[in-house]
Amino acid sequence: MLLRLVPVLLFLTPFAGFLLWRRFRPRPAPGRPGEEDLPWPFLALAGAGLALAAAGLAAYGLSRRMEQGSTYVPARLEPDGRIERGHAGPP
Repeated sequence: MLLRLVPVLLFLTPFAGFLLWRRFRPRPAPGRPGEEDLPWPFLALAGAGLALAAAGLAAYGLSRRMEQGSTYVPARLEPDGRIERGHAGPP
């Protein structure tokens, strides 16, 4: 159940955030068309989230790299039925 619920929640989260933003954003004063404030807090949060995502991707990529010259050994099924994970082997 949880395996099906988590992807659905992850998919719906941006839509919920957008609806909350539309509901609670400041409205321009009546009689002054075109004088909307820029949503700088939201842009700042989006920029911070983008920077955090990029930092996480870089950290993951640097932590999971193989040594130079090593070869990749793909996952395989052992005779006793176990699955040996893919790993870096000697050159």
